[in-house]
Amino acid sequence: MNQNSRKREVRLSTKDIKKRTKSAEKVELRFIGTSRCGLNAIGRWMIEHYKGYGFYQSKTLKTLSDNKKWYAKLLNGIVQSKKNLVCRNNGDRLCVGFNWKYTPWELCLKTPSVYKNRVNVMILRDPANQLASIEQSLSLFDRNLTAREYIEWREVWMHQAQAFVNAKLWDGKTFRILYNRWVVDSEYRKKILDTLGENFSSEDLDITKRYGKSPFKSNKVLKRDREMRDSHPVQAIQRDEQLKSLSQKIFG
Repeated sequence: MNQNSRKREVRLSTKDIKKRTKSAEKVELRFIGTSRCGLNAIGRWMIEHYKGYGFYQSKTLKTLSDNKKWYAKLLNGIVQSKKNLVCRNNGDRLCVGFNWKYTPWELCLKTPSVYKNRVNVMILRDPANQLASIEQSLSLFDRNLTAREYIEWREVWMHQAQAFVNAKLWDGKTFRILYNRWVVDSEYRKKILDTLGENFSSEDLDITKRYGKSPFKSNKVLKRDREMRDSHPVQAIQRDEQLKSLSQKIFG
């Protein structure tokens, strides 16, 4: 039995259970973004700061429904899949997050909610850095981004980026989080958690244990950046004045 298995089987003490079940507060977080935009990193980080029980579903949802029972069944399936879950009782605090990768964000907003409190979270990463991450992941399979894949990625990125122009962090329906700023700015991370409300704790804002000083300065990223300077996707970005202009407006 590995260490992770032992950790999942640990039961909480009675005192800890009471502490986490002060109310029947339940929160649903929907994380909307594209591949390698920081969706999973920010998703798990927000769930970890929930004061009750939190679970993150990283499997991309390929089907969207306008049936509330469909979402209730999906949520229940996530909860029931946790072997050590004490919070199957209705009185427990519970936070569940979904990965809505490549799903049109307008469609996510229109789908029904199961929990009273639902938060849509859009995540955007600057195009050059995101492209480097995509290319790095593809290199594991000994291939590069194809022209068709680049065009599809650009279309989705541009569409989602438009939702960030002159928009607030939180408008009452959707959080708009810039991945680059989230990584380097602890005050920005605190503002996100404080805005989420009392169910989230902003005590531990350090993410260096996960990333080191910065994922933008690691040797692996810098090496990949040098390798990519002559790649077709990078050259395409350099020639794309519309994409560069929108990126500069959002990220500076």
